[in-house]
Amino acid sequence: MTWAQFRWLFFGFSGRLDRKAYALAGTLTYLIRLFTFYKLATTADLESQAGSNWAFIFLAATLLTLFSGVALSAKRLQDCDKPAGPAWLFIILDIFMFIALCFFPGTPGPNRHGAASNAPPSGRQ
Repeated sequence: MTWAQFRWLFFGFSGRLDRKAYALAGTLTYLIRLFTFYKLATTADLESQAGSNWAFIFLAATLLTLFSGVALSAKRLQDCDKPAGPAWLFIILDIFMFIALCFFPGTPGPNRHGAASNAPPSGRQ
């Protein structure tokens, strides 16, 4: 995977994403968030430099993975031929929306958001 493909997958809002790719990419974002929470929770002294560092890393990882979750959800909604606007509900509904979008089938064939799933529209990256 090139950097452009990675950037489109996790931070782009255009194009379509099928269930499998959405589930795998979403699971990776949850693992990142959980790992940083684990490291923060197991730091013996939160007042220490290590505790402060892990708190910052956890905050940054949470913000990045929530933004990425919105971008992934937007592409997943577009694969179902729905508008991407409701993807911002991911910030509130988080895991419930993730699970729901893992089960809804996408539109077979091309739709108004792109010709194929798992690729930026018009071949852009």
